[in-house]
Parts: sequence; structure tokens; C-alpha cells
Amino acid sequence: MHFKILEQWIGLCQNLKYLTAKDTGLTRLPENFRSLKGLEKLNLEGNALVALPDFMAYLLDLDTLNLKNNRLKMLPDWIENLTKVTHLNLGNNRFSRLPKAIENLVNLEAFKISDNPWKELSPWMFARFSPGDLGFYPVWLVDRKHFI
Repeated sequence: MHFKILEQWIGLCQNLKYLTAKDTGLTRLPENFRSLKGLEKLNLEGNALVALPDFMAYLLDLDTLNLKNNRLKMLPDWIENLTKVTHLNLGNNRFSRLPKAIENLVNLEAFKISDNPWKELSPWMFARFSPGDLGFYPVWLVDRKHFI
């Protein structure tokens, strides 16, 4: 139901700046999202997204992207096109690694990566953000002398 409503009306909202589609059960984004070129804040938290469509690479005014609580396994390389992004939440998905392209988000101020099955983490993340800033406290970062 929500998808049909979005699909019907979103193309008419070309000047939209903020969009929240939180907890709507979306499994994919409608193609007419591509017309939201001026979108600055996009909250897609709590859906069932498994992939991000390529047309999102052209949402160049995005400064906030919340993808928390979805089913994403991979972040596309085109993420580097979103250079205005200052806030990115990838928490509680299925990421095991991130593309090197994420390092090109030079304006990133808030970056959340907690609750993912990480296999590989870039040193870049910890050079720019503390584990607390990332919302991430892996056991191997805790000082071993605190264990008995």
C-alpha cells in the first residue's frame, strides 16, 4: 500500500527537501524518486530495503541519509557522489564491509555503523571517528587489561 502511494505521488513533489518513509515496509524505492534532485534529507529507517537503486547517485543535495534497520548488504560505489552528506546512518543492516568510495564523503560528521556483521572495517573510519561516534564498541577495541 505505502509503495503505491509513494509511486503515485512522489513524482509530483520535485521541490521536496525532506522525506521520511520510516517503517513503511518498503522493499525498493519507486523509480520516480529520481525526480527528487533537490532532496536534502532522506529517512528510510525501518524498512526492508535490500539494495539502493542507482538513481540515488543523482540525489546530489542529500546531506542526511538514514538507512538504519533495513536489510542492506552492500553500499554501492556511487555513494562517493553524495559529497554533501554530513549524516549517514547504516546501523542494523547486513553490511560486512564498505566500499573504499565511502572515504570520499569528506563532509561526513555523523556516521553510525552499529549492529552489522562486520568482517572488515576500514582504518579510515577510526581515523575520523571514535568507536562511540560510530555507535560501535567491538570487543577487540577494549583495553585487554580490563579483562580478568
